[in-house]
Amino acid sequence: MHRAVFFAAIAAGITVAVWHATIAMTAIFLFRNNEPFTSWLAVGLGPLLTVIGCAIALFHRLTGGAVVLAGGLLSAVAFLIGERGVTESLAPYLLKFTAPVLVVGAVLLLLSQRSASEDKRHAS
Repeated sequence: MHRAVFFAAIAAGITVAVWHATIAMTAIFLFRNNEPFTSWLAVGLGPLLTVIGCAIALFHRLTGGAVVLAGGLLSAVAFLIGERGVTESLAPYLLKFTAPVLVVGAVLLLLSQRSASEDKRHAS
């Protein structure tokens, strides 16, 4: 059962990353000449670190989950900094981009904890 949930989380993470990457590609073409670096970070870090984290999770769930969570959080922080205090777009961004990534990362972390506790039970 845990194996099915794990692979579903990996598939969901990759799907979310591809979805976010397609949106990011559209956003990049709409960037202005002097677009702040934080905008590039906001649209790039989430999808990139989600894919990398899912790949790492195949071998080490805890590290992979942490990378996915870090990508979602760093992307949200970059977006918030880039908005320069204007928060009207923050909630939609968090719901559409940050929340799905954080859910995938949290599931991977929870599965890593279950995997570790099961390993301890089998070793006894």
